[in-house]
Amino acid sequence: MMLYVFPYFRTWASDIPEYPRNICVTNQCTHVMQEIFQNFTLNPNPIFRMPAMYSGECYHKSPYLDEDQKRFIGLLAQEKFFAPVFQYTGDKNEMEFWDVDFATKELSTEWKEKGQYTERNTSTIVEIPDDQGEMGYVHWMRQNRKSGEVYLISYQANWTVAFCKLRINKFFK
Repeated sequence: MMLYVFPYFRTWASDIPEYPRNICVTNQCTHVMQEIFQNFTLNPNPIFRMPAMYSGECYHKSPYLDEDQKRFIGLLAQEKFFAPVFQYTGDKNEMEFWDVDFATKELSTEWKEKGQYTERNTSTIVEIPDDQGEMGYVHWMRQNRKSGEVYLISYQANWTVAFCKLRINKFFK
């Protein structure tokens, strides 16, 4: 299985494409992944509701993970930074009831520097370099203006692409 999604690039967020293209080539994504990517494509709006705590489900295109297994994600969206947290184990979303205050305390303060985002016309983008300064993670996020759902596509250090759908947590500020 090959994870080559788009050309390897060695840049900062200003040079990253506004959104990933050709991410689900014929028969390479599950139905759920295709559905999430379609919703991502149909909602060309950067994240607009901040501060907020979102959480939801993710599916990973990876040779190391079961593509049909639902995993979870939490996303703290602040005015100056975003802090995504992936939960790879468990049957229950452990971040479902986190509020902004709890998430801010729970998540490492390094996100304030690492999680700075670039807002483009149609996407919010967070690029997180690895220890050598190369591209480690890129998170593309878009939000549905009606439902408030967030669709996140995440390229993670050449080992997985995550397709995620999040909703604002019930307890938010």
